[in-house]
Amino acid sequence: NHVLEKCTRWLIFVEGVSAEPGAPGDKGNNGGYWWGGNLVGVHRAPVQLNNPKRLVYSPHTYGPGTYPQAYFRNGFPQGLPNVWNEHWAFVTEATGAPIVIGEWGGKNDDWSGDHTWHIAMVNFLKAKKMGSFYYCLNPNSEDTNGILLADWRSIDMNKMNLLRQLPYTPVLPLLPGGKPIVVKMPPPPSPPPHPPPHPPPPPPPPSPPPPLPPPP
Repeated sequence: NHVLEKCTRWLIFVEGVSAEPGAPGDKGNNGGYWWGGNLVGVHRAPVQLNNPKRLVYSPHTYGPGTYPQAYFRNGFPQGLPNVWNEHWAFVTEATGAPIVIGEWGGKNDDWSGDHTWHIAMVNFLKAKKMGSFYYCLNPNSEDTNGILLADWRSIDMNKMNLLRQLPYTPVLPLLPGGKPIVVKMPPPPSPPPHPPPHPPPPPPPPSPPPPLPPPP
């Protein structure tokens, strides 16, 4: 409330907690809560602002490539919506406040199941019409990698193709004097020329010199 007194346009984003100290009514360490991913306490003690329209809940959630929670081993990925609804997605129906995922992401690999988790998450966000912030842009996060690859210039297009399925709002045009940023990617390098299938024929021998004139 104090913040909104200073700037009424701001939104107040409220992150969740984890298993410790947790929240009343949660499952403690057996719940598989991510840091910031436990909003179970909203059932008993929702955040109350003088202007409730400025309140946004913002949980965090990740997939098996970040840590193999127990619920990734049973009923995966079909059971994920039940986990998300239990941990944080119930909030909008229970309180009317919107949800914007503050962090979600991962390595998006196949061997850990993270790519399957990403697909399920994208479908859930679309179905629930939730906004989100993807973690993260930089490539040096050991837990998730990034949208940028290790050279800090190339883009992980597997991640981008998933994120393109979500609605988004260009932010810069909403700001005074803001202009969209056009990123020009360098053209791919040209492939090396293929060698000729056969070596070229040798050049023809030089023509003989003209005959000398007869002696006088």
